[in-house]
Amino acid sequence: MIKIEELEELARAMVGDGQAPNVFFVTDQGVVTLVSTSYHAAYAAWGTLRDRVPMQECALEDRLTGILASVEPEDDDSDILHVIDDN
Repeated sequence: MIKIEELEELARAMVGDGQAPNVFFVTDQGVVTLVSTSYHAAYAAWGTLRDRVPMQECALEDRLTGILASVEPEDDDSDILHVIDDN
């Protein structure tokens, strides 16, 4: 997967900054793969990543909240991944 540095910088600056308009970011193993103003489009893209077999880390984040949903390790020393999705 190729990192696009401009998207990485945009995400670092904007995720969780609480500013409007809200923008959604989807990351796949730490790489920004989508930037969208549409929650539904971003959630659908994240859902596709979430459903992969085997599971891999991914997240849906936005400007207002930060992390909205993710696939992440159960704890810092774990290789076991779990889904967090309160949407």
